[in-house]
Amino acid sequence: MGTKFKIFIIAAVVINMLTITAYGRGKMEDIVFASFAQDESELEQALVLAKSLRSFGGSLENSTFWLYLPAESPKLAEKIGDRALELNIEIKTSPTPEAAQWFYYSGKTFAAGNAEGAAAEHFKILAWLDADNIIVQEPKDFLLKDGVYFGWRPVMLKLIGSDYQKPPDEFWARLYEKLSVKPESVFPITTPVDNEQIRAYFNAGILIVRPERGILRKWSVFYEKIYSDPFYQVECKKDVKKRIFLHQTALAGAVLNMLKRDEMVCLDEKYNYPFFFFDKYPVEKQFKSLDEAITIRHDGIMYQDKQWKEKMKDTSTIADWIKKEFSGSRLP
Repeated sequence: MGTKFKIFIIAAVVINMLTITAYGRGKMEDIVFASFAQDESELEQALVLAKSLRSFGGSLENSTFWLYLPAESPKLAEKIGDRALELNIEIKTSPTPEAAQWFYYSGKTFAAGNAEGAAAEHFKILAWLDADNIIVQEPKDFLLKDGVYFGWRPVMLKLIGSDYQKPPDEFWARLYEKLSVKPESVFPITTPVDNEQIRAYFNAGILIVRPERGILRKWSVFYEKIYSDPFYQVECKKDVKKRIFLHQTALAGAVLNMLKRDEMVCLDEKYNYPFFFFDKYPVEKQFKSLDEAITIRHDGIMYQDKQWKEKMKDTSTIADWIKKEFSGSRLP
């Protein structure tokens, strides 16, 4: 046996031992949190997300946290400085196919699949969260019950969703056919903001999965099928909303293709609470205090409004914390 080969074998053994040490000797950890930042603005948001987990996550506050960055932007990681160590987060990269880069949110779609693959042998649950999430209190429901593989929240607005009271239009009918979604797999959901009943359409900003099932990996495969289709390319050129949310339609296809209704669960409305809508959110659904929520979405674009602090109309602990984290030069 040559010297170089011996060195290779020893190195492989050491790496394997380090992996076992990091995640436990064959023991599956309960949960890993992960997010993706496309640019510097989302990076700042993702670091606040990680900080909120460490601050308010209860028994899950010390969970592993992975932050994915685009492989195409190698200098983005330099913006993190010492904060990765301070927050105990692991930085990873994910490539985005060139053909997908014209469409919005392609980076996070492929990163989600990569995260799921990395988590499959080490974690029971992957909580894949958009960077604009904030943990307000321990998200206990992320620890899915046995037999449940997917925890979700509905999209907030109908937008390009499919009206459940009408036959699917060509956009959705073609998607169901192309992704082999059976008619009996489709069920109605109600959007929380505009109260529209549409065909199952899941919010891609909060996805709780059992990695073993491969839902997020199927998502990226199905997404490629959709954005590579000339029909959808034309549709996205005609309607920017379709270009923005095409990734989310592929998610619906993946879930409905793979899972039965009883294998998924709609999370409580305290999860993914969209406080950035301010007065647009139905009054009867508004919390008196943001402290009542479990996770909230703040959406980076709300900070473009110079009056965002006043419009919050909230003096809760988490509201004050958000104002502190996103103030002055720290705005996303």
